[in-house]
Amino acid sequence: MGGGRQAPAKPNPAKKKPSEWRIRGWRVRNLVAGGFLLAFFAIGFYIAQLYGEISTLIEQRRAALTSAIFSAPFPIRAGDDLDHSGLLDRLAQLSYSQVPSANTPGEYTSAKNAIAIYLRSFYVGAQKYPAELVRVGLDGKRITLVADSFGVPKTDVMLEPEVIGRLFPGAPAERVEVQLGDLKPYLVKGLLANEDRYFYYHFGFDPIRIIEAAIVDLHSHHLRQGASTLTQQLVKNYFLSDEQSFGRKATEAVMALRLEAHYSKEEILVAYLNEVYLGQDGARAIHGFGLASEYYFAKPLAELDVDEMALLIGLVKGPSFYDPRKHPERARARRNLVLQELADAHVIDPAAAKRAAANPLALKPPGGSYVPAYLDLVRRGVGSTPPLFLDQLVHVILRNVLDGCQDPFVLRAAELLFRPQRMTVHEGSLIAADAETIAGSRAVPLSPLVSMLGIPSGAEIDVLVDDNASTYWARSDLFDMAIDLTAGRRGLAALGEVMSRWVRHMLSVEVNIEPLTEMRDVEFTWYVGLDAAATRIGNALWNGDALDDKIRSSLVGLYRLRFSGAAGTAETIKGAPVHLILAMTPDKVLRMKPQNLLTGLPVRRLEAAS
Repeated sequence: MGGGRQAPAKPNPAKKKPSEWRIRGWRVRNLVAGGFLLAFFAIGFYIAQLYGEISTLIEQRRAALTSAIFSAPFPIRAGDDLDHSGLLDRLAQLSYSQVPSANTPGEYTSAKNAIAIYLRSFYVGAQKYPAELVRVGLDGKRITLVADSFGVPKTDVMLEPEVIGRLFPGAPAERVEVQLGDLKPYLVKGLLANEDRYFYYHFGFDPIRIIEAAIVDLHSHHLRQGASTLTQQLVKNYFLSDEQSFGRKATEAVMALRLEAHYSKEEILVAYLNEVYLGQDGARAIHGFGLASEYYFAKPLAELDVDEMALLIGLVKGPSFYDPRKHPERARARRNLVLQELADAHVIDPAAAKRAAANPLALKPPGGSYVPAYLDLVRRGVGSTPPLFLDQLVHVILRNVLDGCQDPFVLRAAELLFRPQRMTVHEGSLIAADAETIAGSRAVPLSPLVSMLGIPSGAEIDVLVDDNASTYWARSDLFDMAIDLTAGRRGLAALGEVMSRWVRHMLSVEVNIEPLTEMRDVEFTWYVGLDAAATRIGNALWNGDALDDKIRSSLVGLYRLRFSGAAGTAETIKGAPVHLILAMTPDKVLRMKPQNLLTGLPVRRLEAAS
């Protein structure tokens, strides 16, 4: 016997059959694979849809840029009358620069008997009009000869046409298209050096920059570091909002990939140059380097100097933050940083960068055609221009200069720049009242304007003080509020603020102007008389003449002007202040000449600003 048999093992309920594992594993793998496949097709469908939208919208943008309506080319012919033809006006409208010697397209010189114009090239249909230097002979106001640079007579020559509209609905009439072949090389090189160094090597987005930016964003817990390429910026400007989110950035990257797949690098770069946002002119957005060049400098992009080009490149980083009109010192610092980067990248030599960094911003003042017209009068000399016309120009320009100002004292002080003031001493205070209003209150109008204003005979004049300042807004067009210009009081300080804004607006130079309470120990390194009487006082002080009591009593105000930066100022002052003198005539009338403040300051490149 002795033989036994092993009992059968009990089944383990926790152990699954191999076939069940295989079935369940197959299901999981297939579900995952199916999910990936669905996601792949969904993403592919989305990208295909984006591709169609991108292609359509870009072609629409191109149509908007190329469907311009042009005026006819402007002919210049022998026998035409210079004034009747409007040649000089057309040159101004086309932003031709008047220079001592016309050496590049877009420049002209004007003499008594001749005008030399370096014409820009342009197309009319398939016919090309090349850039050329032409000479226009004059006999008085009559054009007697039109010839080429060698003196060979020509029947006529043509100035390029103006853009007067667009056929494409909603297209901006001011859009100025540029092409790579028209640009100076340091614009493209400088732009890429500052915004996208690897533009010609990436495929729409830069993974290295994205990783670097993501690290910064993760540490800060919000999006703060930009990593967009030029292609991504173009996509955002064309199709997307400014929303800061990871979802928008992902869409931007996908669209950038598709854009790179369909268009060449050169096409993308040209589209970017014509689309990038570079500022705001009221309700009008400034898009593209071509329009920005016209808006900030009143000349074509191809004619910009390296410092001007650097400013536009710098604006890409933040057009509002670096707005050269609102923040000139900030804009100048940004421009100089771009110049340094151009030198570091060997685009320009260090000496050229240093010279360019010393230049002022030299912007075209805003305000439509009034500011250029006024500056042109100032540059040429006002001569026989009617004072009423000059005053009206100043009045219109000051509306832009003081736009948004809520201080009644500053606004009332601004009236001194375009309306004569009758001065009187009342209870020890020097009071300035509108001369025309005073004459009207005596029923002996100084000019027909008094009747037009409807000022009643015997109207009362109130001196502007804090208690009645709120009434200025309702009375400003009546000019029936006087201002206290006593030394040390608020009126002269307000006038100093007006003059600071005037200089900044007209010359793009940042200055600080403060009133002085007395003339003791004042060294006149440089002075500007703000009216004829003040100029005579300044001349006497400059020559070391003593001022008698009568002359001293005519002095209304004395100011010290200091430049915020040395850039753009003449070397002769070497950081010394400029003194401004304001005085009244023997018959106690103050006739301020704001043009003296523009022509008398030691500022270089006034011609460029003009």
